Amino acid sequence: MRRKIPSILKTVVLILALSYSAKAQIKRTDEDLIKLVDKNLSSPIKKSVYKNGDVFLQRSMNDFLSNTNRERQAAIQKQNQSTKLQGVVVEYDHEGEDHEHLADILNRPHPSVATTEKYINDAAAEFRVPAIILKAAAQVQSNWAQTGPSFYGSYGMMGLIESDNIKQITLAESLTNLSADDIKNQAKANIRAAAALLAYYQKGKPASGNLVDWFEATRDLTGLSNEEMKTSLATSFYNVIKNGSKTVSLWREIIQIDPQSVSIPEYKTQSERKNERVGNVVQAGTDYPNAINRMTTCNYASGRNGYKVDYYFVHYMATGTYAGAISWFSDCTRTSPSSANYCIRNSDGEISQVVRESDRAYAQGVTGFPQWNGAGVSTEHEVLATNLAMWDSEPMLVAAANLAIDVCNRNNIPRVRRAVNGDRGIYGHNDVKSTDCPNLTTARWTNLLNRIAGGIVIPSVSLPTLYYITGTGGSNVVNAAWKANTEPTLKGYRLYYALDDDFSGWALAADESTLTPTTTSISLSPNQFLVVPTTSAVHFKLTAVVTNGANPDVESAPSDVYSRTVNTTTGPRVLIVDGFDRIKDYKSGSHNFSAIYFETLRDNATLRINSAADEMIDAGTILLSDYDIVLWFSGDESSADRIFNGTNKTKVKAFLDNGGKLIITGSEIAYNLGRSGATEYDLSFMNNYLKANYVSDGVITDTPVSGVTGGPFEGVILNLGENYLATYPDNISPFGTATTILNYNTAGRFAGTAYKGTFGSGTTPGGVIYLGFPLETASQPQITAFMAKALTYFQVTLPVTLHSYNATLQNTGAVKLQWQTASETDNKEFIISRSMDGQQFSAIGKVVSSGNTTTGNNYVFYDKKPVNSINYYRLEQQDFDGKITDLGIRDVNVSLKDNKVEVYPNPTQDIVNVAFVAGVYNQIQLIDISGKILKQISLGSSTTQTTISLNNLASGTYLLKFNGNVPLVKRIVKN
Repeated sequence: MRRKIPSILKTVVLILALSYSAKAQIKRTDEDLIKLVDKNLSSPIKKSVYKNGDVFLQRSMNDFLSNTNRERQAAIQKQNQSTKLQGVVVEYDHEGEDHEHLADILNRPHPSVATTEKYINDAAAEFRVPAIILKAAAQVQSNWAQTGPSFYGSYGMMGLIESDNIKQITLAESLTNLSADDIKNQAKANIRAAAALLAYYQKGKPASGNLVDWFEATRDLTGLSNEEMKTSLATSFYNVIKNGSKTVSLWREIIQIDPQSVSIPEYKTQSERKNERVGNVVQAGTDYPNAINRMTTCNYASGRNGYKVDYYFVHYMATGTYAGAISWFSDCTRTSPSSANYCIRNSDGEISQVVRESDRAYAQGVTGFPQWNGAGVSTEHEVLATNLAMWDSEPMLVAAANLAIDVCNRNNIPRVRRAVNGDRGIYGHNDVKSTDCPNLTTARWTNLLNRIAGGIVIPSVSLPTLYYITGTGGSNVVNAAWKANTEPTLKGYRLYYALDDDFSGWALAADESTLTPTTTSISLSPNQFLVVPTTSAVHFKLTAVVTNGANPDVESAPSDVYSRTVNTTTGPRVLIVDGFDRIKDYKSGSHNFSAIYFETLRDNATLRINSAADEMIDAGTILLSDYDIVLWFSGDESSADRIFNGTNKTKVKAFLDNGGKLIITGSEIAYNLGRSGATEYDLSFMNNYLKANYVSDGVITDTPVSGVTGGPFEGVILNLGENYLATYPDNISPFGTATTILNYNTAGRFAGTAYKGTFGSGTTPGGVIYLGFPLETASQPQITAFMAKALTYFQVTLPVTLHSYNATLQNTGAVKLQWQTASETDNKEFIISRSMDGQQFSAIGKVVSSGNTTTGNNYVFYDKKPVNSINYYRLEQQDFDGKITDLGIRDVNVSLKDNKVEVYPNPTQDIVNVAFVAGVYNQIQLIDISGKILKQISLGSSTTQTTISLNNLASGTYLLKFNGNVPLVKRIVKN
């Protein structure tokens, strides 16, 4: 799993000073609406009356839908065509069809409002469905206009969907004998198809006159795959029925739906999950705190591919709905992925986050410009090109401005429209592709940009440089040090720790009240943290805080994430050295690569690990001699960033001379040390300490890297470019008795060397593994597999290598622990321990192992007596010689709800355990089948479990009666 650094920046939310309720609807007169359409369209309207009385209207929409700045579009198109980049992956674009087909379909003759109403009434009568539902659906989906397709495949006035896995139009063909082309292109056929579908979705129920009875069928009529969004869109239809609606068509006709009484069924949907700060804990939810968490599990790319966020994209849907977009973005069954980071609803400004800002939404599809998705945050605004009133929705504009201000402030994006492509700033769709959003006029752009620019001025604050995170042997104390910030309004610093290895949330260890402007180091035990951790805190990051006058304080972007082990007194001592300072292929100002390396090492063996910046090695603050193994990564550094300057080399030489073991990884190390004429050219160091020669520059297509057949890294596969592009990997060859261990994908190019033996004048054997590329660009599972072989090469005992370890709550109330090993050496058994606080553990079971295996095994253990709380499970491995290795901790929340009771084991022989929610029951009675009460146990208000002995009872069936507000009886069997 890719590890990501969620933003922990304090969000400054601007509430614009507008005397307007987000729920209010603007009441316009017929005259106002006619003026609105005349303001946007001036072409004449042609009226055609057919023999059957149908009236059709037609006007040119070309000016209305044309690009607003043809010179800009021509320049962009030329720039797109001339740009050629190697290794660019085409990321799909969800824009295009909806915009590009509008002119074609809207220029056709369209039925008048009266004719459309006749079509709806006729179809409703034919298929015995409520006409009002069809009218409301047509208003929400299209404002009674034949359009399509939207970017998610909805067609026509009724928004019927035909896509990869949703086949409403195909189904309607069989129900009506209409052709798919007619349903897509003709309003009458589209309406009739919708009526047939609504009747079909009613599933044979009587044609009720109560609209509540049609809500489930209306949910199906939406055609959406996401259950929550089906309910949301159906509710929008019913709200139109309940509140009424008055709009204007593009052909100057008033569309009016009078309100009528209707009850809207309440459906249980997922909770609105937002970012929450509980005390000093930032729970992972949404990057923007006012957004609802509707994150998709697909249709995006993990990470930013090395880019930082430079652009804010403003997109408008033109066709389709807010609910339809979210449902489409979360549909994992389709073949063409597309998405956006945020969607904004028109009626009330509700915002949903679909893709995290730390990941790449597939919002732009311009080949040759990977930065559009890699460096941009994209937004979709719900508007219809056919409903002019939606474009100036005050709730949507207020929400859009607040979101833009927050994203731009957190990422230091100028809150202005970009001047030329490549500038940091705010972009529209026509800045990326040579198509424009219809009706996004200069005046509307100016309105939105003025709202965004009018927010709070945020002072600049530099992200701090974390120098080290180390542990004190045998304790849980954390030692941290950092470089002093220089802002004149600096208030201090905040030190955060990750709540888990997935960085799903962060909590404060200390803030500016302790970490004052003059403080640059601290040592803290967990009980001194502002938020005392419930499990071991190992990952840390730092932010700086400055004052902003009467406005809230401003918090910087976070530093790099560093990690250290806790309470470990055995195993080799390992130092992770972060020498990665340059922003080139990796664009972000901070990273969590040190934490990734920490996890890949810790997951393979019992080690004592600390992390430090390479400046601390130069300064002599951190001594390499205190460690057995050093992992030094330099990313894509170059000669300009002083790769291995004189001080570095002196320290590394001494370390290796005295038997140290070094893993070194990074692009251009050999280019700058082993290439004659390079700034840091030092062939002696390159040959005698890195044990390699520089051969040539590599290329971005050298991936994947694979282990040499028959060598110690055979079987290793590393796909480079997962976290950022490895643009210039070094092609290196072994020197002396060193060996090649890794090959690039390109024949004749070598990616890594290894050597074990003495160095320089030393007499103690050491070792070096040298990689000519940044290992952190590979995926974390691949790095973990590499580290297992690296530790084996350095002869670090690896009794067990795990593939996986999971803990899950079962329907029976038991917790299932399941783990899979990749290999086992002299493995006697596994020990499972449980804790309520994540610190004090007690053994609850053992599982005998296979002893020795190179292919691994699967293991399962059930905890049938979990506590009604969060249960922490530690898995340990014990050798035949008694040595114990910690393999990790997992937690499971066993929170019983309502009056649920767990009874186990059942059947039983001697005792039965019961668990329940505190305060629900006050007494338990044990009763035999004749009704005689054998035992009576009183329960306190905080009691959640107890054990009942059956030792003196005969075999047979008994009853447990739980007395309280709602008595409950459970049957148990004694064998």
